[in-house]
Amino acid sequence: MITQPTTLLLGAGASAHLGYPLGSGLRAEILQLITGLRSWTVRQTDSTSDDFYDFARSPDGENFVQIFKEGVYLSIDELLNEHRKFERIGKRLIAYCLQKYELWTSPRFVGAGNGEYSIP
Repeated sequence: MITQPTTLLLGAGASAHLGYPLGSGLRAEILQLITGLRSWTVRQTDSTSDDFYDFARSPDGENFVQIFKEGVYLSIDELLNEHRKFERIGKRLIAYCLQKYELWTSPRFVGAGNGEYSIP
């Protein structure tokens, strides 16, 4: 048992059993989102941020997709570490793609009725 304040750093694999994507899955989701937005001929009303749409259709967005598709970077973290100019938008893309896994209404979490949730 841990008896003193401790910080645990866990990777994506720690949540895989709950259906969260591993690094390769997150990479695929981000690429799918950006390439999908690049294919729109007009801006659509959608929950996707206008910033993502603008980025996807910009030269930086094209560069991001090209670099990420080359396969040199197996995870978004690796890409952002090497290409700091994408850090802000990259972190937002990560959050956007992961938010659907965070919903407390998800069957991954079981409510105890007292505001506490557990994992079945």
